[in-house]
Amino acid sequence: MPSRRTLLTGAAATGASVLAGCSALDGGDSLRQAEHGDDPRFPDDARLVAADETWLEAHPNGTFATLATAFERERADAPDELLADTGLRLIPGRNQSSNDWTMAGFTLEHDYGALDPAGHVGREGSYVPAGADAGDSKIRLARDHHREPLTKTSRWRVQYDRNGSTWGPEFRTQLPVDGAFSDGDPLASARLQVRTRKWPFGSDERELSASLVYGEDRRE
Repeated sequence: MPSRRTLLTGAAATGASVLAGCSALDGGDSLRQAEHGDDPRFPDDARLVAADETWLEAHPNGTFATLATAFERERADAPDELLADTGLRLIPGRNQSSNDWTMAGFTLEHDYGALDPAGHVGREGSYVPAGADAGDSKIRLARDHHREPLTKTSRWRVQYDRNGSTWGPEFRTQLPVDGAFSDGDPLASARLQVRTRKWPFGSDERELSASLVYGEDRRE
């Protein structure tokens, strides 16, 4: 169910589409063949410290959501670890309203500019580069991680074939951190740009975001 952070349809949704068209989320590494991998799994000793969700109802294009969480993990022999995870809900109009709008793709960006990682930043996702025996994959993936030292971001760009998808992929950034957090400390944000299409000529872009703040659960 959409939360209190649900974005309205109509004029508000149109505005979101215009903003997304100018988004800095586009671009980056070349798209390559990808396939479904395993969803990221949280260790049993990780503790939920922040959560947020944002839903976008964009009729007739579909309904989309970012479901963001942050978990803290204490480690005896290494810096503590913060796990920033975002699950996506991608329901295009074809599946929601039986119309001709399908998923074209999306770009997800984790921004952790408020933090100072104490070591190597790790990343996982439900989509992985395709193996040699994957055949003609219907998914393309670009991971713009080489820019991380300067931008403090993790970025995944995904493109679907014309059949679209309603799968709910998940993506995670693993951040080693020194020191303790306090309630109200900003941790990370997730920005999602969703692209839909109506074959052969229609196209649309929408943008939504969620923020992770230590000690706050903003889900409803």
